[in-house]
Amino acid sequence: MRTNRFLTAFWALAKPYWVSEQRAKGVTLLVTVIGLSLGLVWINVQINLWNNEFFNAIQDKRLDDFYRLLGKFTLLADPKHVFGFQNVAPVVRGSVLTAEGPAFAETLNKVSSLLTLKREPICTFSPLTRV
Repeated sequence: MRTNRFLTAFWALAKPYWVSEQRAKGVTLLVTVIGLSLGLVWINVQINLWNNEFFNAIQDKRLDDFYRLLGKFTLLADPKHVFGFQNVAPVVRGSVLTAEGPAFAETLNKVSSLLTLKREPICTFSPLTRV
C-alpha cells in the first residue's frame, strides 16, 4: 500500500516534466545516463573476469597466458589515457606568473608535461601576458 502511495506521489511530481516541452531533452539525458551506467558495469565485469584469468595464469605458471592477459589489461585500462591523472592541469593567475618569473613558468610546464600526453607548454612567460 505504501509503495502505491509513493508511486502516485512520485508520478504527480514527475508528470508535468515528462509531458512538457523539455520531454525530449529529459528522455535523451535519461537514456544517456542509463547507457553510461551500463557501460561502466560492462567494464567492471570485464576487469573482474580479467582478474580471474590473470591470477589463475600466475597460480598455474602459464607464461603464455600471462603475457596475453597483460596485453588484454592494456586494452581494458584506458590505453588512450582519457581518464585519471593526465587530465590535471595547473592553473595560475597571470599576476602570480609575472611575480614568480620565467623559472616558475618553466617548472609549471615541466609538471604539465609529466601529467599530459601532448607535452605542450601550458604557459609562456611574458610580463605583458594577462590571464
